[in-house]
Amino acid sequence: MESVELIPYSYVGGDLGELHTTRNFTYFSQVVGNVRRMNNVYSRIKKKREWGIDPDFVQLNPSFESWMNDLPADLQITFPPDGSPPWLPSHFIGNLHSYYYLGIIMLHRPQFTFMEPTNIDGCWKGHIMICYSSAKLLCRLQEAIFQLFGMTGLLCMQRGIDFTIYCVLTCTVLHLVALNSPDPDLNSDAREYFARHMRILEKCSSSWPMPDMQQQIDALREVFSADISKPFVLKPTFPYGNLGALVNPTPSRPNVEGMDTKSDSPTMQPLAMTATGQRSLQPPMMSEIPVADQSSTPSRIFE
Repeated sequence: MESVELIPYSYVGGDLGELHTTRNFTYFSQVVGNVRRMNNVYSRIKKKREWGIDPDFVQLNPSFESWMNDLPADLQITFPPDGSPPWLPSHFIGNLHSYYYLGIIMLHRPQFTFMEPTNIDGCWKGHIMICYSSAKLLCRLQEAIFQLFGMTGLLCMQRGIDFTIYCVLTCTVLHLVALNSPDPDLNSDAREYFARHMRILEKCSSSWPMPDMQQQIDALREVFSADISKPFVLKPTFPYGNLGALVNPTPSRPNVEGMDTKSDSPTMQPLAMTATGQRSLQPPMMSEIPVADQSSTPSRIFE
């Protein structure tokens, strides 16, 4: 990857359609390259006790920010201020940005996981706000792709519906963190986005051919849905009351040659999914969900 110069270029006399496709794929390759570098850093530092806040990992932050800043205007997306899905000129651009926001979550989630929510420096909140903002934008992107291009638009992404379902399950964990947080900056619209993302999952589940994943999606809906016979609406009692449920919407991790899929690293899980042809998902595990009469520390969800 490091030996390839991923720089958009132009030339005279060539086919404009081919040039446009090549340029767009170059930007996609750049964001994939950022995730690959994240994977490489993780493989070097994963044995450290607090690898998520290791300087070698944290120094990757600017590379993701610069990628978005360097995108040409025709690849940028304008998100309406009312929270509705954006207009997309193509499903490629929607999926391009979806990969970017998933990468942002993969980058910042380990950083706040190794921080204390109660520290007065505000670093924990800063990282989780970046993650949750990305999760909400990812939800709106997936809604837009489905509304404008149907299921075909989601299937056109690398790894097809696997990628979409993985994104939803990744974001579901963040929605649960926000729902259980006493901070209004996190919990004010968490119920809405949890429901919106679960409805995307419901639409996608029929395109997943393996019955074990369908069963686990159904189990997830049964825990949180007010009525599983209707489009998803979060139970009005959640997060209040005693759920007493363990939610684990993931099959066993496959062994992927050359990759450490035993790790719970948020960076390694998606990479294992997208790097192999196996039709297996590895969404992050949602362990015990804290309820109102227990500790309100959202980080417990990641334990």
